[in-house]
Amino acid sequence: MKCLKILLGAAASLTLLAGCGGGGSVSSPPAGTRVTKQEIVAAVEQGFASKQQSQGAVSGTSRSTRSESLAVYNEFYELWVLPVEGGEDFFSDSALTQPAGKVRDFYTPGEQGQYSKGSTIEITAGPHKGYSATSSVILDSTGLRYDVQGTHPARGPYSMVISSIDGVTVAKNGFRDAQGNVRYYDSEYRSDGTTKVRYNNDKLFNIELNYTAEGTGTGIVMGSSELLPATITWDRDGSGTITFKDGSKQSFTDFRFDI
Repeated sequence: MKCLKILLGAAASLTLLAGCGGGGSVSSPPAGTRVTKQEIVAAVEQGFASKQQSQGAVSGTSRSTRSESLAVYNEFYELWVLPVEGGEDFFSDSALTQPAGKVRDFYTPGEQGQYSKGSTIEITAGPHKGYSATSSVILDSTGLRYDVQGTHPARGPYSMVISSIDGVTVAKNGFRDAQGNVRYYDSEYRSDGTTKVRYNNDKLFNIELNYTAEGTGTGIVMGSSELLPATITWDRDGSGTITFKDGSKQSFTDFRFDI
């Protein structure tokens, strides 16, 4: 369950950051590209917002509307879902006459509570038409691993990998944007309450944010610019400062900037 919640949080972050995602090469803006302080600040603010949104997704609950049959309306896909043997079928209408996709599941038990399971999903109608994914969950003596490979109708292929081993849960998200750049959003959650977030944005700045269990933290923005690297510090209330390479500073309050 914890991995599933983190998966939802990672997906929320991915959406907010326009598809930032998993692992992959770290790239930087071409040499000579003019970078402004406002662009750097926007990249940091975007990361703060995605972290907060991912926490909301982890703690939030889903809502559904049940028809007179066993079908349930899924608010995310905006489709009706009918449980069937081996998975679920999607429909565009409550009468269940217009097929809109399907989910199929598999499960293989192992020794001493270990298992592997997974599913495939395909959406063929509705607002998310063209979405597909294959996921797998493996629980063995080393820990838990969750892998997703799929295609988003607007952003193309993407991947998510979540692992939980020895009290450390790592989520990696990735895809290529319209310019062919590798985009990533990686997060690491430790049992002591600390969190590390790494991501890049559409300007290909590489940002790392490190949160303590109390909510204070430090970070760094890297890239090809005379203003970078820039360092970041903040207190538990979300007030802090970005210090650029040239020594200039930009303050923020509640993880928001007013420039």
